[in-house]
Amino acid sequence: MKITVLDSSDDVAAALADRVASTLQAKPDAVLGLASGRTPVDGYAQLRRLHAAGSTDWSRASTFNLDEFAGIDSRNPGSFRTFMERHLFNGVNLHAERIHFLNGVAADL
Repeated sequence: MKITVLDSSDDVAAALADRVASTLQAKPDAVLGLASGRTPVDGYAQLRRLHAAGSTDWSRASTFNLDEFAGIDSRNPGSFRTFMERHLFNGVNLHAERIHFLNGVAADL
């Protein structure tokens, strides 16, 4: 395992965006595991900017999010799905059928 220590949250955001952009360029059909929450938000903003500038193509990628709240439907404004749509998915050309989440209202969690 390689651990990278960075000096600031801006450095973390830049490293995240660079790693994901490089992965998408090298393997356009990459499968990405994504986290929700405050930590990656600035990196997701940088990824939206890279996409707007034509530097990334998400059209063949797939994502699996690592978390969702139990008892919360994906359409709920407080769901991690809604969070990811706001912070990343609505700003890139990732196809909806390639986005995967845990089901917070599944009968058997």
